[in-house]
Order: sequence, then structure tokens, then C-alpha cells
Amino acid sequence: MGENFEDEEIKEEGLSFLTIPVIIAGLAILICAFIFLKITMGRLDEAETAAAGAKTDAEAAEGSVLPEMLLTRVNESWYRRLGDEQPAAASVYGRIGLNERSEAVYPALAEALESYSEENAAYMKAIQEANCKYVAAGGPNCEEELVYSPKRADEKVFSFSVRYREDGSAGFREGISGAAFDSRTGKRLAFGDVAVRRQDFCDRAAARLFEAYGEEEFDLDSTRKLSDYLFENILLEDMNDLFTVDPLGVTVYLPAGIAAAEEKGVHMVSVFFSESPKMFAENVRGTSDTYVMLLDKAPYVNFIDVEGDGEPETITVEGLSYEPGDPEEGLYPYAGVALGLNGDANRQYFGCDSFEAAVVKNGTSTYLYVSVSAEGKNELLVYEVTGGKVVFTQKQEDVYFLAEPGDDAEEEWLFSCDSNNIALVSTMNALGSYKGTRSCHVGKNGAPAANTDWYMCEDDRWLTARKELRALALDQTTLEPTGKEIIVPAGAYMTFYRTDNAEYVDFFAGNTTYIRFAYGAAHPQSVNGETAAEVFEGIEY
Repeated sequence: MGENFEDEEIKEEGLSFLTIPVIIAGLAILICAFIFLKITMGRLDEAETAAAGAKTDAEAAEGSVLPEMLLTRVNESWYRRLGDEQPAAASVYGRIGLNERSEAVYPALAEALESYSEENAAYMKAIQEANCKYVAAGGPNCEEELVYSPKRADEKVFSFSVRYREDGSAGFREGISGAAFDSRTGKRLAFGDVAVRRQDFCDRAAARLFEAYGEEEFDLDSTRKLSDYLFENILLEDMNDLFTVDPLGVTVYLPAGIAAAEEKGVHMVSVFFSESPKMFAENVRGTSDTYVMLLDKAPYVNFIDVEGDGEPETITVEGLSYEPGDPEEGLYPYAGVALGLNGDANRQYFGCDSFEAAVVKNGTSTYLYVSVSAEGKNELLVYEVTGGKVVFTQKQEDVYFLAEPGDDAEEEWLFSCDSNNIALVSTMNALGSYKGTRSCHVGKNGAPAANTDWYMCEDDRWLTARKELRALALDQTTLEPTGKEIIVPAGAYMTFYRTDNAEYVDFFAGNTTYIRFAYGAAHPQSVNGETAAEVFEGIEY
């Protein structure tokens, strides 16, 4: 303490000799500091501007995320009759929503879809309850179905058709409807929000209906009369449930009995944006040439612009019945699938339990992906639409999208309408058997080519550590290995996250940490030099 005081005294004595030089030096320091501050502030301004620009770029990148949807399908049955293996009341229905990543970017849309799905699910459950009572009272078997077919999902519009069929206590009815939402606001789009020149739309739609189905199909004998009828009796009323906004146009679903005899069923017709852009609101017009659109099954007709010339081609997808006397009759619900282009059918025979088909547009090329399931075996059939024909290119085993759930089961499927990010499913056998989804793009001859080395694990499965285990640590942001190990305590549970289905499985452990286990694929599979069953509880095949 004394030494410090002495130092202060010496400094005070020196002040009388150094006051003027110190003041001058101080002023110099102040001037330099001011100049430095100006330069620094300028650099900070530049940095803030750059940071703001980076933030804007990041926000723009986040906003460019295309909505990816989750399609849920439920298969339920009740009241099995004595001696009858078939359920007396059966129902298949679904929900449509967004995955977690898309929910973060489109929260209003996610909320709107949840509300829409719940409303439809509540309706189906009410029908189910009525049919169960009807069957229990001695009525015949009942069946109901309500499933969603995605048509478009991008930054502007989210749209899908809804196929329904009822055969029960309230009688029989079937048909198809549609819905469209603004992706950003979640607002349900009315027809007037989409087709701003409705009379022009009716003129185009009437001409196309005669061209696609034949004039004799309708109760009105001229394009003008049909156009006026559509405008006066349909398009001025509530159209919210009768149209979809597709990648290249708008499709209208005319209910049975509206413009033709009841037995003729629903008539679908599409008008493309390119035909008359001013006919449609700018915020819904699309020009994408990289899209995926699920096709509606026969008897419904799909309108596709294959050549990119604004002229429509018609595509139908129909499940085939067995020919009388076929030795395999009754083995599967369908003897095969017929793909029709402008009325010319390409018939494929390969008995199956269920199928779905999608048009995949990749630049100037158009492909059809047909997902087929039979007794748990799944395949993806790839066709090219070229030269006025549907041409088979190849088949991929254990690759598919959307399959009908088994009896009394619920399945959830990821679906993307972007042909650069096609969600395809395969069966994983890495530390168990479960469903894995991999992002793909369109490759050679239309075949799906992987975007990643890994599959996302979709079945919400988990394992429990039987003993203390060593795992590879992952960077919690990039999910890349850090080169370090992490100790997993005995009793810890781990949720499957992703796998390459060959060497590793990544887990989400303890709801906090991503970790990786390398495994030996040879049977019996091994982890850390021990059999997988010795170190993990919960492995199922």
C-alpha cells in the first residue's frame, strides 16, 4: 500500500513540469480516438448492414421451404359377424397436415389443415357410429372411405382433392371434392379468389368438357348453353368444395347430376394458367416444371399438360378386375392397373392389394410413378409419358409411397409435391425392422435418385440400453460426427432418428442429444462387439 502512495506522490510532483505536453498529447489522443471511432462506426454500420442482409437472406431461404405434408390413413373395423372373416362395418379415412419443419415456416397453414382434417374425421366417426348401430340391428355390411390426394404444395398454394365413398345406413354415395389454401395465411381460398374472370373460365371449361367426354354426355347441347349453365348454377354458388388449384391450372369437380345424368357420375375438367393468365389471380398462378401430383383414380379423369403447350392430355388410373375364370381370381383385390393416356390404356397385370399413382414432372419430361403393395411387398413402377404413349421404364423393389394400412391400423406418410425432393419409403433392417423415408430427385430414365445417404426413421420406434454403452458424439447442429465418444448410461431410451441402413443408426437420446451407433450388419447384428440384442432392449423385426 505504501509503495502505491509513493508512486502517486511522484506523479503529482511531475505535473507542474509536464502539464502542457500532457494536454497537447491528450488532445492528439482525443483526435486520433475520434478518427478511429468514425472508422470503427463505419465498419460497424457496414457489419450491421451485412448482418441485416444475411438475416434477410436467411429469412428468404427459410421462406423458400416448400410445404411437406403428413398424410395419415386410418383403417378401422367393428362387429365381426360369427363365422365371417370380413368386418361388418369398416372405415378408411385420413388426415392431412404438415411435418414439423414445414409447420415452423407455415404455422397458419398448419393450423388451418388441422382444423379441416379434424372436421372431416369427426364426420367420419359419426358415420361410423351410425353404421355400427345399423349393422348391430341386423343391417348389411357397411363401408366408408375418405382419403386425400395432394395436388400442389408450394409458397403460394396448398391444394388437394378428397375422395369419399359411403355405403351404409344413409344409403350409397360417392364422389370427389377439393380444397385450396393460401400457404402463407392459411386462408381457405374461394373460387372467386382464384378465377377472377369466371365467365371466361366457364367458356373454356365447357369447351373442354365436350372435347374430353363428348357432347352427347351432357344434358346441354352446345358449348354456350353449358357455359351459361355452369356460370348460373354452379360458379355463382359456393364452389369452395368443388375445385383444386394444381401446379399448372385449376380443376373443377362437377357433382353427379349437375350437368349430366346422375349415372354419369362426377365430371372433372381443368383449365391451365397458360391458356389465359388474366383469367386467374396472380397469387395462385404457377409455372413449375418440377412437381409431383397425386392422380385421382378412375372413374375420375386427370388433365395433364405433357407437352408444355397449354393443350391438355387426359390420364386415367384404374384398378383392373380379374377376367372370368382367371385361376388367381380373388387372390388380390386388383388383377393389375391400367394407365390410360387420351383413352389409350397401357394395362399392367401384377395382382395387388392397393396402388397409388402420381405424375412427376421434371423439366420437359413427364413420368408416372405407380406405388404397388401386395401382401406387404412394395414396389415402385416408373413410366415415361412420351410420343403419345405410356412407356414402362423400370421397377424398383421395396421402394414406394403411400400404402393402404392393414386392418385396424394407422399409418403416417410423408409426401412432397416437389420432384427435387420426392419422399420415398423403404423397409429398414438396421437394429430392427421399420419404415424409412429418403429424399430423392428424378434421375436417369425417370428413376428416383437419392439426395442423401440416409433415411429418416418414421415409425416412432425406440430402444433402451441394457448396459452402459459407448456411442459416437454428433455435432448437435450439423449432426456430423465430432470424432469423440459419449457414454450412454444403462436404462437410457433412444428414439430412432435416421440411418444409412448399412453401417450406422442415429438416435435422439434422452430428449436432448443426437448420438450415433455403428453396427455390424451381418446376422446377428452387433454393436460395440456384442450382439445388438445383448445391448439393446426393444429390437423388433
